[in-house]
Amino acid sequence: MKWILIILLFSSTKIFCQDQDSLFSETKTLSFARHLYINGMYDMASQEYERLIYINPKNKIYHKELLASYRKSNNIKSILKKSKNEAFYDTGIQLEYALGNFAAGNFETAKYLLVPDTFSNQKHRLIAADIKNCISLLEFRILPVGTDNQNPVIENLSIMYRTTKTKSPVKAGIFSAVIPGSGRVYTQDYTNGLLSLLFIGGSAWQSASRFKQKGITSVTGWIYGGIAFGFYLGNIYGSVKSAKKYNNKKYQILDEKTKNYILNLDF
Repeated sequence: MKWILIILLFSSTKIFCQDQDSLFSETKTLSFARHLYINGMYDMASQEYERLIYINPKNKIYHKELLASYRKSNNIKSILKKSKNEAFYDTGIQLEYALGNFAAGNFETAKYLLVPDTFSNQKHRLIAADIKNCISLLEFRILPVGTDNQNPVIENLSIMYRTTKTKSPVKAGIFSAVIPGSGRVYTQDYTNGLLSLLFIGGSAWQSASRFKQKGITSVTGWIYGGIAFGFYLGNIYGSVKSAKKYNNKKYQILDEKTKNYILNLDF
């Protein structure tokens, strides 16, 4: 009986020490992981958080902070993989999963996860609203009428979207229809505008010269005329595309600002 008591006491002491070592190790690892995160070493931080989850897999804070590390290191695939099954068990994880889908361009899935009524935490509810508003800016270049936006950064982005000066594809096409190449010049594509004018003008002049020499039966006159007409149509189509390309470049800068703001949130 005496030996049994000694063995039980020894075993209990050993287990207690192991638990203390595990707790100490977990605390140190968490501190180190957060230190790495704060200093922008997100890849290394995610490795430490993965270690913490191995030690304590039920800790939702570790899961949420791991997903934030993935997000900051642009490891979107890992966010989608790890958070999908847990998204509705914690609003922080749900937000990170929504942000992962936002970064991947899965806007419909992100909006599905961002229903305000599912967030009891006021801060999480506001962030969910911010993400939805930024999705609207990326999709429609404007906030929906009646949007209750309380974020001055998003309001400023909205103003920038509204006041961005763009080029009308219709105008570009009409300009080039009247004067070949002028639609390109309108969209500040000066080189292609000049080339369009030269190609169309040159082939039209060649066609006119052949018809003048040999009359309407001139084969080369018709060939050059066909080439000129093809260049003319291409010049109109190219001017329309040039206007769209110009607008996309303008909006691309704002799109990047919008995405960077949302994807670098801390909560």
